[in-house]
Amino acid sequence: MDTKPTLPVVSSVTRIPLKTSLTTTFLHLAANLPVHSPATQALLVGDGWHYNILALNSILNVEVRNNHGLLYHRGNTVTIGGIADTLKFLQHHEAVNAAEFCGGWIGALSYEALHQFENIACPKIDLFQAPQLSFQLADSYICQSPISGELELLLLDTNYSVESVSQRRSSWLEYCETQIAGEVLPTGDVRQQKGNQDRLFTALKPLLSHQQYIENVRRIREYITAGDIYQANFTYPVAASTDGKVTGDRILSQLIKGSGCRYGAWLRQGEREVVSLSPELFVEKRGDHLCTQPIKGTSARHSDFEADQQAKQQLAVSEKNLAELSMIVDLERNDLGRVCAPGTVQVSNHAQLMQLPSLYHLFTEVTGRLTDPACELLPALFPGGSITGAPKIRAMQIISELEQHQRGVYTGAIGWIGLNGDLEFNIAIRTIQRFQEQWYLSTGGGIVYDSDPEDEHRESLHKLYSFSGLPLPEEL
Repeated sequence: MDTKPTLPVVSSVTRIPLKTSLTTTFLHLAANLPVHSPATQALLVGDGWHYNILALNSILNVEVRNNHGLLYHRGNTVTIGGIADTLKFLQHHEAVNAAEFCGGWIGALSYEALHQFENIACPKIDLFQAPQLSFQLADSYICQSPISGELELLLLDTNYSVESVSQRRSSWLEYCETQIAGEVLPTGDVRQQKGNQDRLFTALKPLLSHQQYIENVRRIREYITAGDIYQANFTYPVAASTDGKVTGDRILSQLIKGSGCRYGAWLRQGEREVVSLSPELFVEKRGDHLCTQPIKGTSARHSDFEADQQAKQQLAVSEKNLAELSMIVDLERNDLGRVCAPGTVQVSNHAQLMQLPSLYHLFTEVTGRLTDPACELLPALFPGGSITGAPKIRAMQIISELEQHQRGVYTGAIGWIGLNGDLEFNIAIRTIQRFQEQWYLSTGGGIVYDSDPEDEHRESLHKLYSFSGLPLPEEL
């Protein structure tokens, strides 16, 4: 067994154009994938990603638990080091065609990775058994442009590849052509389809009592009054019951049809599974250019045109939401400033309206030019300020004090680290997690001084039931 991990090196990249198709085709390819390892899956899909990416077969897996990183390859295990050494390993790149995506690591950082970056106590209840970091690298991918719909089979020749490029070319081309030809495309009105779909979940069980939630919101308001913080994001987790037939690809496919998706993901590793339909970009790196797009402010859309326009206008001028967004933008400017050249951090498109099929959001774009080593980028920014509060460190301390359950991947980050040095991550909100046979949903709310505890509790339940597809109980 090796005692030092060997870095992945790509000697060539073969790109094979496939038939241009819809996102539904891409999801169809993932759902029917004859994976080499049935317990492993990695898919990124949505119109926010630069590429929809499906890993066809993993050749390497990396995990970090308790700041101890391990690399898995064909039954062999090699120690990498702590989370800092693991990020250096993941962000090393020796790939060809560096201007384009040429393969990369797909995975997630759990929210609890912050405890490796900051000296903050961690909540004791761990329902998800999620590693702080988990990524997988494949040597074969299907990629799709979310804009044009163009599909491409990507085959890498690496020092870790088991099958030759020619062997993989033959088998994966046949698979792609068969699946694309056999897919039944959706017809009719999407809203009508959503109404006819089977429910994914049968019941929700809060993991926090109503009394506990109210008390914790009051405690956050007390911290705000004392001058500790301006805002803290508090998480409300629930356990979801199913009919036993729910799978991650089914959840993603069904929810994406009705709600749209900017930064969707489906990850499966052993007994754990994660589905995310996040609208929020955590960070994107292209060369030395960095971009983050924090979201603050949400309004439900309406089928009535006039009511929908009124909701949009009210969100756009909401003093509360605009103040919260400006606060988080300042936080993100500070985080980017830790790794960017002085004077390059800029705010553009402030308080813009994001329009999704069922929601409106306010967001701002913050950019900068990276000068520090790339491996220092994620620790400097993680976790995203929109799901912590401000000031960030004190908000995270209060969150760890008041939240009984670890968040797992929820409010962490999901995305890819390219072998060409680029990367792209979402903030994992609207995220569902499974450990063994149990599925969990979580939602969060930004608590500020004038937050009403009962209103916040009601809004959290509305978010959870809306996301799950279940009708709200009458007592709400």
